[in-house]
Formats: sequence, structure tokens, C-alpha cells
Amino acid sequence: MGKSFVVDRTGDRPLSFSGDLLEEASSRVNRGSESNRWHELALYRVDGEEERYVLVINYRTIWQEESDHDTAIVCVSAEDVAAQIRMTIPDEHMIGYPLGGQYEEKQSRLKKDLEARFKIAATEILSSLGPEQI
Repeated sequence: MGKSFVVDRTGDRPLSFSGDLLEEASSRVNRGSESNRWHELALYRVDGEEERYVLVINYRTIWQEESDHDTAIVCVSAEDVAAQIRMTIPDEHMIGYPLGGQYEEKQSRLKKDLEARFKIAATEILSSLGPEQI
């Protein structure tokens, strides 16, 4: 039997389960560059006879106008974990620059950077499940 965990979910009750932490990853630092907006991901295997996982995706920010956001998703298979990660919109909780005009290019770069960093962290999480079999 694994350890007991409680993970926060923004706008919902915390999720409690027992299991094992398989992997954690953060997109805060990439190639020595630290970001002001990032994701922290974790993957847990849930105790029990059925194959189940808890995927935690937390958006973190230090920008004054933005708020952190915590998500925890119960997944029924490794394929479900991968599908949930692919459906995640990395900039969903980001406000960023004012819309239009001179900030449009900066906003675009910011979104692309956040997405690229997310994909790197997601790769670490998915690697803990082993290769996809065909």
C-alpha cells in the first residue's frame, strides 16, 4: 500500500487518495532560464486492483494580475494520462499582455514559450509510463 496524498483543485474539493508518486516535473527552469509563469506536473499511481492514475497539472505565476490554478484528473490508463496532457491548453490561465497593438508579438512569444516549456515537463511525466506500444 502506498502513501496517502491530498491534492488541491481550484474551484473544487481537494482530491484524496493513496498510491505512489511516479514522477514530478516543473517547467520553471529551462536551459538555465527561469520563467515567471510555469507548470508543475505530477503523476501518481493509485492503489487498487484497477489501473488508475492521478495527473496533477498546476499553473504557477508570479505576475500580480494572474492567479495560480490547480488541477487533478483521475485517469483510467496510461493512454488516458497521455490524452489528458495533450488536451491541456498551457496558456488557459495566463492573462499576459494587453490585447492588440504593440503587445501582440510579445503575447505570441509568451504563449509559445509557455507551451514549449509545458511540453518538456509533460515529456518527463509521460516517460515514467514507458513507451507507447503499437
